[in-house]
Amino acid sequence: MTYNPTTWKAGDTVTSAKLNKMEQGIANSGGMMVVHMSNENILDKTWQEIYDAMPNVIIYASYENTKFSAIPLTINQF
Repeated sequence: MTYNPTTWKAGDTVTSAKLNKMEQGIANSGGMMVVHMSNENILDKTWQEIYDAMPNVIIYASYENTKFSAIPLTINQF
């Protein structure tokens, strides 16, 4: 089932039904895959796992002396 987002306007009333619709849309999206990248640029998921989870993929890279950074992943299909 396709999720149809609510277009909110100033003054709209937030109801439990509208919040539950949003929650169900999030639950049905399949979640997010987090892929970790090592200092050697090695991913902890296979190419096929990442491809199958698209577009819900975020890569976390950790490099020495830096904090983690989130990189949204996009794969272009030709």
